[in-house]
Amino acid sequence: MAVALPLLTYAEYLEHEETAVERSEYLDGTTWAMSGGSQRHAAISANILIALGTMLRGKPCRPTSSDQRIYVDAVHGAFYADVTVVCGRFEAADVDPQAITNPALVVEVLSTRSLSGKYPSSDVRPSAVSPRRPDAGDAEASSRMGNAGIAVEGRAARCAGILRRAHSTAARDRSLKLDAYRRLPSLQACLFVSQDLPEVESWERVEGDTWLVRRLTDGAVALKVLGIELPFADIYANLEDLPPPAAPPAAPPAADEAPTAPAAEGPSKPE
Repeated sequence: MAVALPLLTYAEYLEHEETAVERSEYLDGTTWAMSGGSQRHAAISANILIALGTMLRGKPCRPTSSDQRIYVDAVHGAFYADVTVVCGRFEAADVDPQAITNPALVVEVLSTRSLSGKYPSSDVRPSAVSPRRPDAGDAEASSRMGNAGIAVEGRAARCAGILRRAHSTAARDRSLKLDAYRRLPSLQACLFVSQDLPEVESWERVEGDTWLVRRLTDGAVALKVLGIELPFADIYANLEDLPPPAAPPAAPPAADEAPTAPAAEGPSKPE
């Protein structure tokens, strides 16, 4: 399990990001290094970016890559989605001129075999960052996080709660990051894409904080906010030469089935 490092100010986080070999995401003082993606993860992310870029050419919306940082003021957090789409002008965060605050769509390619299956073992680890110096913002940060419904009381308990929810990259993306993304007023849709199976979970804002959730396995993903459809054929194109998808975990034996001992090798005895 990942262990939280001492809390950081956002300024210290940005200073670390400028020189770090690995990028990190930030949530009210707590950071995690982003684990490297698989070849399929990278290829699918590129497929989506290329497809959206082609379909949105000449329109007021623009897709960006995973280099684009997203700042969510409601939770005092900074995140990197695999693909982000902004409609209109890019609006930068007051505390971070390189981070945007107005994505219309975010896409996360998940490091899990199936959106309906169990998550893999933990691949989240703490960032190598400097300890945070205590400051007067701790009380304000704790209050802000409590209002956002993500943290619990106290700095130690808050970090422990975050770690419990972020037990893997896939779990973090579909719980902690989704909670944060939904608090962006500009966000109208969020996609979670399986890297191993043709499967997409679509979150579409209906009104306020009411979302329509669909799980799709073929056809195309309707993106009303962009006025386009993203075909599965484009998402999963040209993956034939890549390593095969991860094998599903073996199912445990049923409770009423005792394991059977293997038969001994050698000739059988005559009756």
